[in-house]
Amino acid sequence: MDFNNLGSRVYNLSNKSYKYLGIFIIVTFQVLFCSIDIKNFKDPLSEDSGTDVEQWENMSYYVAKHVHFLPYPQIELTNNDYFYPYGNTHAFQGWFLEGNFFYAFLYNNLGYGPWLNYYYAFSVFFTALSIFFLVGYFWNYQRALIVALLVSFLNFHAIDRYPHHFAYAIHHWTTISIFLDFIILKKISYKEIISLRLILFKVTIMALALGLDLSYILGFALSSFFFCAVYFLFLSFKTENQRYFKELVVGWKNQIKQKNWLNYFLIGTSLLAIWLYVPIILGIFKTIRAFHFDNPFAGGHAWSMPIRLLFPYFPFLNATFNPLQDFFHDMPEGLGAMSPGLLCLSIGLVGLCYSNIKDKKIMIPFGIFFVLSVLNHPILMPTLQWLPWCMLYRIPSRFTMIIPLFCSFMFLLGNYKEIKFQKLLTIFLVIFAIGTLEIFTVFKVRFNRPAYYYAASFRPYMDYVKNQPGEAVLDWPFCVIGGNGVGNTEGLCPIYNKSSGVHSLKRFHQKKVVGHYYGRLHPSQIKSFVDAGWGKMSEPDSHIWNESTQLIKNLTPEQWEFFTDFFKFNDFAGINLYIDLIPKTEQQEFFRRFGNPTKSTVVPIAGNVVFIPKPKSWFALVNLQKGKKIKFPCGCK
Repeated sequence: MDFNNLGSRVYNLSNKSYKYLGIFIIVTFQVLFCSIDIKNFKDPLSEDSGTDVEQWENMSYYVAKHVHFLPYPQIELTNNDYFYPYGNTHAFQGWFLEGNFFYAFLYNNLGYGPWLNYYYAFSVFFTALSIFFLVGYFWNYQRALIVALLVSFLNFHAIDRYPHHFAYAIHHWTTISIFLDFIILKKISYKEIISLRLILFKVTIMALALGLDLSYILGFALSSFFFCAVYFLFLSFKTENQRYFKELVVGWKNQIKQKNWLNYFLIGTSLLAIWLYVPIILGIFKTIRAFHFDNPFAGGHAWSMPIRLLFPYFPFLNATFNPLQDFFHDMPEGLGAMSPGLLCLSIGLVGLCYSNIKDKKIMIPFGIFFVLSVLNHPILMPTLQWLPWCMLYRIPSRFTMIIPLFCSFMFLLGNYKEIKFQKLLTIFLVIFAIGTLEIFTVFKVRFNRPAYYYAASFRPYMDYVKNQPGEAVLDWPFCVIGGNGVGNTEGLCPIYNKSSGVHSLKRFHQKKVVGHYYGRLHPSQIKSFVDAGWGKMSEPDSHIWNESTQLIKNLTPEQWEFFTDFFKFNDFAGINLYIDLIPKTEQQEFFRRFGNPTKSTVVPIAGNVVFIPKPKSWFALVNLQKGKKIKFPCGCK
């Protein structure tokens, strides 16, 4: 809706007044959003449902302990902090380096705290404000407010990603970058002057986007830029455009000669971001390339039926819960997969309907990107995997969070002055009704999601474990698994839903741990566990990977011999025994063999845990080489 016409008659406010009104509304949305969605600004990020949440802080903790900056930034990727005592490389994680560094700085200086919650709140607020000012500068603040809200607080799929898929909910630099692609293309379409400063700003934002999620969020920015650049090259070869492009180049050369501190600042920021991120990214990809996957999508691809684009967020048909999955036989991942909402779609489609042919052509590269993303099936129709940054693009529906940007572009292109007032008012009321219903539905679900607060006994417990002698702690049961399923069939994570996050408690007690849940694993990385026989140690109550809740069989005498020697000869401080996950008779056997627990607490998802210190006399027996070689069912000693 264009308030230049309607607003002048109804509100009689200047564009400057809308600027201040927009800032006030965005701040109000931010306060409500933090209260309804984030809730907890007291404790570290966690949740009592779904162990994906635990990996994000733990990943950032790893950076805090293993990053160094001289002579250039690098993260030590190979050690035995996890998969103790065998060791592993930690490259296969969902790195989001800006957030990792944000957490690492605060953790190293202030200890653990709600740092990622602060980072997320700032990201959403920054997205709204930056798009508001960017669109307000190139259009007006009436349209800017609608667009700013649509791509931030009302980007339903993106906010539903928090906290389980935390890194995919952080998209501020990517959002700005794609908006700049659109702005530059629009200027080219109308043969308007494109300043050197705007180009440098685009470069700077692209460089800063290197700090976002490397697997998807950065890829969206790169893909948008790629398709826009190809379209740009196509236009540059047209005879009627060649003079315009030559004038642009001449103008940039003249601007280079001018001393402008802002241009220098943008160049400096770009170089700093490149220096900070690129060496680490290259190190990660170099490590990853050492592993060959015969089928990179063997663990599932989470393809979503494209018709989900039309699903609303209504109380009676709520896209949040991915309805009709049994009917479509698809694999939607996350909440609202492939469903941006009818509010988003209706705003975009109205804009597209009331834009001229010239403006519609601006949407061509974004339309190509959109169609290829919607049709993308990693196995049957890999429409994007030919792009280098999309080679492991396993979950196509994560693209959903970018759709509100495209709808915003179509909205900005609309010419609403030609619409009669009554018709415009009808359109507004229909969209307002849809939006009100969807906002209420989405945020009711978000509000009902309970925040997790750690028990009063949690910090003393972790401090106690931290201060015990021994470099590691033995979590039982532990979990060794990758997001692609490696470790599951081998029996190394018998209670995925309950135990796949216990390794992340390392950020509190700082001991090395046996397990880890990685975004992806290569079979060679779990070979030591398989050869040692750990997959033969546990029997869960269900062999369906996401339904098991407890071990149901006691250890045999041979298994106890293996477990005891592994505990004895490796440098463990003690055992974190998750008593809700093992039979009660097994608990008593642990106490009989290793002594009574000295501390207890409650941890997210896994529930009650007790700490059994290692018998003091056993520390003299520690032999790490021997500890690594212990196997079951034979060769235990």
